[in-house]
Amino acid sequence: MYNSDMPTRAQLPSNGQLIRSTLIALVSAALILVTVILPAEYAIDPTGVGRALGLTEMGEIKAQLEQEAKEDEARAQALASNLSSRRRLYPLQRLRITVLQQLSGKTEYLFH
Repeated sequence: MYNSDMPTRAQLPSNGQLIRSTLIALVSAALILVTVILPAEYAIDPTGVGRALGLTEMGEIKAQLEQEAKEDEARAQALASNLSSRRRLYPLQRLRITVLQQLSGKTEYLFH
């Protein structure tokens, strides 16, 4: 069932070696978090390494895009509530909706 033999007790790592390896892994993870992940994802750069590597700019762009998405969602909800609050005086015979989305991120809704 196994391709290799079970190791002997002498071949297994000691408790001290396991603790040392765990601490090294934790310190490495914290270092990667502070120098790479925080600048790239959240534009938080406590060490300055992220700016040197260009990662802080990525985080700033992500934050800007997130803010624009929230604004677009708020506009869409306002438009939907505005349209639903209007009364129709006569039933619609035919309605055509055209949605135009420009590369700049602006979205236009045309109702014909």
